[in-house]
Amino acid sequence: MFFLASLLKIYGYIIIVRAIISWVNPNPHNPLLRLICAVTDPVLEPIRRLLPDMGGLDISPFVAILIIWVLMSLI
Repeated sequence: MFFLASLLKIYGYIIIVRAIISWVNPNPHNPLLRLICAVTDPVLEPIRRLLPDMGGLDISPFVAILIIWVLMSLI
């Protein structure tokens, strides 16, 4: 259980980094950015499809982190 909670915490941090990076105009060819996007897109994309259009405001990282916190509290 500790291992799963640790993985969820690390994944939450990766999502936070992705959200912060999206505020600037990063180089899309950066290998680290590609890795972060490849790791977080499988979770963020379904959440984006479920959320209504917010006029350019992406709150999917916030929703994903809330889900992670709920999962961590259940563990």
